[in-house]
Amino acid sequence: MKLPLLASLALAALCALPARAAAVDCPGPEALAPLLKTDGLFLGEIHGSVEVPALVECLAGRLADEFAGRRPLWVALELQPAALEAPDPVWRTGFQDGRTSQAMLQLVRTLQSLQSQGRLTLAGFVPVDPPQDAADYERALARELDRAPAGAFVLALAGNLHARKSPGGTRFSVQTVAPAGSLLQRRMTHVLIGHRLPSQAWICTPACGPLALGPSPEARDRAAGLHVLDNADYDHLLLLDRLSASPPAFPAPAAAQPVGTP
Repeated sequence: MKLPLLASLALAALCALPARAAAVDCPGPEALAPLLKTDGLFLGEIHGSVEVPALVECLAGRLADEFAGRRPLWVALELQPAALEAPDPVWRTGFQDGRTSQAMLQLVRTLQSLQSQGRLTLAGFVPVDPPQDAADYERALARELDRAPAGAFVLALAGNLHARKSPGGTRFSVQTVAPAGSLLQRRMTHVLIGHRLPSQAWICTPACGPLALGPSPEARDRAAGLHVLDNADYDHLLLLDRLSASPPAFPAPAAAQPVGTP
C-alpha cells in the first residue's frame, strides 16, 4: 500500500530520531530523599553509554515532580551551551567522546521538552571557549555550575574525573589536578554511576569506538541500586547492571583530544 505524502514524511522524520534510551532502574522518592539535603547532585559517568542518559532523564523527571512549585531545578550537562540547540556543529564535528551520542541527543530533546513546560532549566556548563589546560578546565566547569541561582537544586552530569569531591582519591589518581567537584561553592552530593556486569561504552582512547569494560571496581558483590560510598572521591554509588555503547548522533572524524575528557 502506498502511503500519502504527508504520512510518508512523518514516518521518515520518526525514523530519523535517535532510538529511545533503554529502561534503567531509577531510584524512587524514598531512595532519593537522603540525597536531596544538599543543593544538588553531581553525577560522575563514563561517557558514551545508552543507560546513563536514560537514568538522567528519569532523575530529572522525578526531581521536577519533587520540586514542582517550590524550588527551581537546573539540569546541567558537560556540553557547551550552543550544543543544547541540536543539531549544532558540536554534534557533527570534532571529538566524538560520547557526550554527543545518540542517547545524549535523546536526553537533550527530552530535557528541552521539560524546559518548555516550565519544569526545569537546561544548561551546558562547558565554557564557549574551553581552556586547554586541565586545571583551568576544572575551574571553568566549577564556575559555570556555580552560576545556577542560589535557591535552585542542580542535577549535573559530567565525566567521572570531574565530578569528584576531592583530588585525593586513589581510584582516579590518573588526574592530579583538583576536580571541578572539589572547587564548587555550591554544596552538592557526589554520586558515581557504576556498572556491575561486563559492559561497553563509546570511548576515545584515543581512537573512538565501542570499548569493552569490566565491572566497576566499586561494584564488588553489590546489587544494582544506590549505595553509600563515602570515600575520598564520592558520597554515593549508583550501580547499574550494565552499560551498552551509544554511537555518535552525527558521526564525524575524530579531532585532536581536548583536555577534560575522562
